[in-house]
Amino acid sequence: MTAKRTYERNGLTITILETADDVTPDVLARAEETVDWFDNEPTMPTEDFLDRMFRRDREYDLEEYDNPAARTIMRHARKIRRDRNEI
Repeated sequence: MTAKRTYERNGLTITILETADDVTPDVLARAEETVDWFDNEPTMPTEDFLDRMFRRDREYDLEEYDNPAARTIMRHARKIRRDRNEI
């Protein structure tokens, strides 16, 4: 198991999400909160979603949009959005 990469910003330790295993239930809960920003939008583009999610976050960050962590987050977010639209 590789050690998670981190950096310091304004006295806080930020964890860089890279692998699917880095995506904790806490990260998924934050993704669910971010889906709310896109409720009235016709699309939820990956870059816009992740920018919005990590702009607000003070504990996590991504260095790339195309890594296993980002794909895991987006799969979860799109499932939430589909489930909401089926109601």
